Amino acid sequence: MNQAITLSTDLDLDKGIEPYTKATALSSGWAWKIPTQTRYGNGYVFCNDYISSDEALNEFNKHLETNVEKVAKDIKFEAGRLDKFWNKNCVSIGLSSGFIEPLEAQSIGFSIIQAFSLVNYFKAWLINPLASEKYNQEMIDSFNNTVDYIQLHYFSKRKDSKFWKDKPYEITPFNKETFKYFSKGNFSRIFFSKDYFMFRSQNFYQVYYGLDLLDKKSIKKLIDNTPIEKLDYFENSYKNVMKYNSKIIKHLDYLNLLKLN
Repeated sequence: MNQAITLSTDLDLDKGIEPYTKATALSSGWAWKIPTQTRYGNGYVFCNDYISSDEALNEFNKHLETNVEKVAKDIKFEAGRLDKFWNKNCVSIGLSSGFIEPLEAQSIGFSIIQAFSLVNYFKAWLINPLASEKYNQEMIDSFNNTVDYIQLHYFSKRKDSKFWKDKPYEITPFNKETFKYFSKGNFSRIFFSKDYFMFRSQNFYQVYYGLDLLDKKSIKKLIDNTPIEKLDYFENSYKNVMKYNSKIIKHLDYLNLLKLN
C-alpha cells in the first residue's frame, strides 16, 4: 500500500466502547475503525494504482454510512526501513526508522519495542560496541515479523475488484513456508520465539480465522488425534475463563477506573 485517508466519527458513550478494533477489506485495501474515549478513528489504506483519493473517500463514506467531504488526513507513503536502526552513536526509533502501513497500530507498537530493547542493549553497548549489531538484527527480525503479519491480511479470498484479483505483492518467505502448516491449525510457538516479536501465534491465528483460511477438516483431524487428557485440560481452562468473564466489568467502566486512579 502507498496511501491512506483518515477521518473521525462520533462515539455514543451510552452504548459503551468496544474493547477491540475492527478491520474491513474494501475494494483496494483495508479500512480500520478504532474506538477512543471520545470518538472513532477511521482510516482506509489503499494502493493508489487502483483507486484515487476521491474514489477512496466515496467508497469509505459508503462503508461508514457518512457524508464527509474532506478527510482529516490524506497521506502518501513509501513502505520500508533503514538498513541499520543503530549506526555508531545514533539510534532511529519510530517513523524515523521505518514504516509498513497504518494497519493494526503496528508503528506505535514497534516504536515501543525499539525503545524497550534499546534500554536493554545500551549498557552492553557501552562495554562492547558490537551490541548494536545484535540490536539491529533483533529489530530487523521484529520488523519482518510485522511485515509477515500485515501481509497476511491481504490473503483474503476476495476476487471482486482488480486489486483483489491482482494481489500486487510478493509473498514473504515466512508466509510462503508456514501457510500450509498454519492453515491446518499447526500454529507452533517455535515460529514466534524471538524476544522482540510483536505478533505471535494467537495473532496469526485470529487473522487466519477471520479470513476463513483454516482447513476445518485438518483441524477436526487434529482434535480427533489429541489425547483425551489434553482435551479435558483445554475444556477445564475454557470453563475457568468463562467463569471469570461473567465478573468482568464493561470496557468503559474500566477506562473510567483508570482515569480515577
